[in-house]
Amino acid sequence: LVVREAPVATEAIFECTVDTISQTYSFIHGEWLQTSGYEYDHSAPDFEYYPPAAPSGEQPVFIHIPVTPKA
Repeated sequence: LVVREAPVATEAIFECTVDTISQTYSFIHGEWLQTSGYEYDHSAPDFEYYPPAAPSGEQPVFIHIPVTPKA
């Protein structure tokens, strides 16, 4: 386990499951970013949060995407 500090960022958070994580990333980068009022913030990392749960394909996952308002 490695602890790292991440810079403060505004994040869009997407909920999915372990089974649908790939489709969720495809939606975020293929559709949502183009139609939202935000753009990807490259100064901060994106990350996935896996809350405690029994491992299964239905385990919840929260994808945090750093964003900034479009100019």
